[in-house]
Parts: sequence; structure tokens; C-alpha cells
Amino acid sequence: MIRLTGSILKKEEEFTRREWVVTNGIGGFAGSSLVGANTRGYHGILVAAFKLPLKRMLLVSKLDEKVLTADKEYPLGTNIYQNDLHPKGYLYLTDFRYSFHPIFSYELDGRILEKKIYMIYGENTTVVEYHYLDGTDQIKLRLTPFLNYRDYHGNIEASDWPWMIEKDGCQYKFTAFEGAASVYMTAKGDWTEDRHWHYRLFYPIEEYRGLKALEDHYIPGYLTVQLKPGEKLAVIFSTLDKYRGNDDIQLLYQKQVERIEELFKKAGARDRLSRRLVIAADQFLVHRDSTDTATVIAGYPWFTDWGRDSMISLPGLTLATGRWEEGKEILETFAHYSKYGLIPNRFPDEGEEPEYNTVDASLWFFVAFYEYYKKTGDKEFVLKHLPLLKEIIRFHMEGTLWGIQMESDGLLTQGEKGVQLTWMDAKIGDWVVTPRQGKAVEINALWYNAVKIVAYFTKLAGEEEKFQEYEELAQKILISFREKFWNDEEGYLYDRITDGEKDPSIRPNQIFALSLPFPLLDCEEGARLLKVVKEHLVTPFGLRSLSFQDKDYHSHYGGNQYHRDAAYHQGTVWGWLMGPYLGALLYVKGDSLNTRQLIFSLLEPLLAHMESDGAIGQISEIFDGDRPYHHRGCYAQAWSVAEILRIIDLIS
Repeated sequence: MIRLTGSILKKEEEFTRREWVVTNGIGGFAGSSLVGANTRGYHGILVAAFKLPLKRMLLVSKLDEKVLTADKEYPLGTNIYQNDLHPKGYLYLTDFRYSFHPIFSYELDGRILEKKIYMIYGENTTVVEYHYLDGTDQIKLRLTPFLNYRDYHGNIEASDWPWMIEKDGCQYKFTAFEGAASVYMTAKGDWTEDRHWHYRLFYPIEEYRGLKALEDHYIPGYLTVQLKPGEKLAVIFSTLDKYRGNDDIQLLYQKQVERIEELFKKAGARDRLSRRLVIAADQFLVHRDSTDTATVIAGYPWFTDWGRDSMISLPGLTLATGRWEEGKEILETFAHYSKYGLIPNRFPDEGEEPEYNTVDASLWFFVAFYEYYKKTGDKEFVLKHLPLLKEIIRFHMEGTLWGIQMESDGLLTQGEKGVQLTWMDAKIGDWVVTPRQGKAVEINALWYNAVKIVAYFTKLAGEEEKFQEYEELAQKILISFREKFWNDEEGYLYDRITDGEKDPSIRPNQIFALSLPFPLLDCEEGARLLKVVKEHLVTPFGLRSLSFQDKDYHSHYGGNQYHRDAAYHQGTVWGWLMGPYLGALLYVKGDSLNTRQLIFSLLEPLLAHMESDGAIGQISEIFDGDRPYHHRGCYAQAWSVAEILRIIDLIS
């Protein structure tokens, strides 16, 4: 259980930079700041997924509370306006805890009221549960829902939507307009209709991101409930017409607890750190309707599922946590949709053809297969897909989409003008911010590993002749890679080679030559490379995407989309890169007690970040390149969590 108290809950500059999130396993989520003041347009009590795990809609923005006693009112909600903070319910918040969901404790002149928020797994359903823990008198709890109806990326202003309300016992059905999906609120109490728009809530994080930061919400009325000491109240928001007020809330909650306990058991997670990482990993593994299989949400609050992110995240999220079947499902799905020797980078929402606009997802696919086999020993599954793996190699050798093709030296080239195919894919209009066209260092490290892995599997299948063929190709790639990418004078790898011109930019992409299953440098060369990487790129929270000494370095990630994209891969720190860096250290220094202690010490800042900053219990996508390394981007990123899990699993 993570616990936060004190000034973090009392100072606006502290609580607005910390958040919480809960998810439902189908793409929906709920989240807000520590004190319930929405600081993003993505915050909400119920963000529902209608085409799993996508087509996400904000339906309930927040639920404001006010406690009324015989002689005083205590507003527990907190809202941010452009020049004001009102009400200031955070002044009564004494304790924030997070297990697999948030728990808030309020102290009201000797009375203790506790609130917890969780989602029902597999449903677009959020439960807000109140418990009047301690007090001597009866209180009234007034609850005001803030409704919305928009795409989760959007923003609305007050409109003439009719907002139809239907009451059936303890259930309230809210529908913005004819044809809109309804949201159901179920709770016992007295309903007072008080229809109006609540104007201009302010989202400071959206202002920082250069986006529209003011939004209106619809209030249909409020609910008043009397509570005696020891009594509980549950308010359920759902897209399902199934809750009627007589539901066994304790049983509902216990099922969520039992599911989490089963995940701990499956992962063998006994200590606090392991359990924290298992919970974090679980939030990214969701069900996709169009394939009827598991998939990986790349990040909250705005990313969906992507091929590259799924393959990089798979070992940590599924193999390190004992969720092998889900890892197998994900591999099977991408294998099924393989085309032109490529796996999809994205599955669209509305059933269109998958998109294949990536060079590295298909190569990470080999690494994920290899890691799956090493963890599970599932030879039958691997050999079933060996023909596909061979076909992918053949397409890369002969040429496929986007100029992806092996050249005569064995190295892989890729890219067309204006198209970004590697993970450094920022593009602003026609401006490719980080050009990677040609022979990119990490792509060729991955290419070598893909060939080595298919060689390994052909030997496993007893195909000795094919094994020798792939081994010879791998050797050719290795010789060319070392000859053309290694900068012996400076002791590091060039980032890319385009038309014979070598890019000397010091970037983290070179680290994969040491961290992948089959390294391309020896330990002496690796030590020299790591020295350069440590000097130019390493921070407590990951690796910079470009040396701080480079003329194009951006130390700060923020502003409108132009400024953010301009910095995205030009100095911004990426948390997920800590995994490859630590893997490279393990290879170069050797697996010893000292190396393991070093790795754990280098992980400490990221693990502390999980418990005290950003989204509590999660790891952010990116950080500023300079101190104090403020977290930016998605507050929860799959591969940031996955790579830490993978490394800990590797050394444990």
C-alpha cells in the first residue's frame, strides 16, 4: 500500500502534479489528481471504452461531495478555475493511499470519512464507495455528478443537449441526446433535480500542453444520503443497465481483490515491490474485441495499442508476471495479421485494414518470440510459427513496404521521404524531426538478432542446413555492422548511415547492440560505449534521446504540439530505455552480486517515482532532459513498467 500525507495533499503545486488511475481490462479507465481536482481533460470518474479497447468516451467527469452536519458544511470537492481554486476540499484530506485503487481519508472536526474508487474488471463500471468510519453524530452526504459526453481526446462547451433523465428506484439513467449512449448512476438516497451547466473548469496540464484548457460540464442534480457512524454508501456509474441498488457491493469488491491476489500468485509476487509492479503491469493488458484476444495499451491516458510497444512490453508485462497465455495470445494475434513480412503497428478502431507503418515492430516480434520460448519452453508454439518467421526474414532480404530491404552488405535499410518508421517517429507537417532513413543502428542490431533467433529456432527444429544458412547471414550482418557503425576513435556507435554518410549524434539507440539477446560488440567495446552513454545520456529516470551537448538538444518538453514534438526525441528522457541500459550493464560487467546491487541502486529513482510522483503506482512515459527531470507525456507507460519488470526478472 502506497501512502501519501502532509504537504503533498495541501499545496496546489504538489497535488496537481500527482495523479491516480484505475482501469477495467477493456480499455476504460478512471483517474484524477490526488485531491479529485481534474487537471487534465482526460480525467474522469468513468472513461468508457465502447469498441474494446478503443472508442473511449468521457461520461462522468467527477463526483463532488459535501458533508452537512447540524452546524457546519464541509465541501470535500476541489475544482480549479482559471484564477481560483474552489471549493478547497483538499484541506480536509489527511491521507491518500493506493493499493490497486485509491483510498481517500477526510477528517471533519473529529469525524473520519473514507472514500475508495475502483472499477469492475471487464465492465465500463466505476464504484465510488464511502465509509463513515468514525464520529458521534449522523451526517448528510450530498453528491453532485458532473456529466459529459465526448471523445476522451475532446472538449465541449455548454450546449442545448436535452439531457434526458429517467429514474427507476435507485437507478438514474442519463442520456445527453437521442442516440447517445446512456450512463447509469445507482445509489440510495434522495434525488434533487437541479439541471444546469457548470462552466469553465480549468485544466492546467492541458494549458501547459498548448491545448484547450477550459471545459463545461452538465450537472443534472444532486443526491443526499444520511449516514450514521459505521455506515457505508456505494455510488455506481456504469454503461450497463444492471445495477439496481440492492447489489452486494462487498461481494463486487471482494471479486476485484481476489483477482489481484490471483495475479500475485501467478507472478510469485510476495514482496511489496513485486506486487506494486504486477498491479502496474495489469493496467496495460486489456481485451481487444476485433481479435478476441489480449492486447497492450501503450500508455494512459491517450495511447491505444501499438505493435512496437506491444512487442517491447510483452516480456515484462506477461512473461515476468507469469501471464504466459496472454503473451502467447498477443504473439498469435500479430502473427495472424502479418502481411508483406511485417506485423501491424496499429489496429484501427472501425475495422479498416491494420497499418504496417513501422520497421522495428516486426524485428521486436522475433525478440518477443525468443523470450517467450526461453521462459516457457513451448517448442510446439515456436515451431508452428517458424515458417512465418522465415517468411519475414525473406521479405526483409528481398524488400517490402517503405523501402525496407537488405542491401548487399547484409545491413537493413529503410525509409521513404517524409515517413518515420522507427520509434523516433516525431513529425510536424512535412518536417521529420529526427530523420532515421537509411541504415539505423538499432534496426540493424534488431535485424542481426532476428536472423540469429530464426537460426536458433531452425536448429531447434533439426533443420541443420537452414541453420547454417542463417548463421552465415548473421555473420555477414555482424561483420558489416561492426565495420560501418563502430566509431573506434570515440568509442561509440554511429546512429545511422544514409547514402554513406554517418550520423555521429550520440543517441540511446546504440545501447541495443549490447542489450539484445545476441550482442554485436564485445565487452571491452561495450565498456567504452557505456562510458559515452553514461556521460551524455544517463539520468536517474532513463536515457536522454540525444546528448545534452548536441546543438539540437532540447532540455524541456512542453508547450504546444509543435514544441513538444520538436523535443520528443531531441533530448527528452525516456523511462523505458533504463531497461536496455541496465541489460547492457549486465552483459558488460557480468552477472555478479556487485552488478545486481548496482542495477537495483540505479532503479531506485524510478521505483521512488512510482510511489511519490506522477501517477501513483505507475511509471511515466518521459521526463525533462535537465534537472529536476519533471515527468511528462503519458502518466503511465507500458514499456516503462515492462522494462523494469523484465530487468528485475532477469536478475532475480
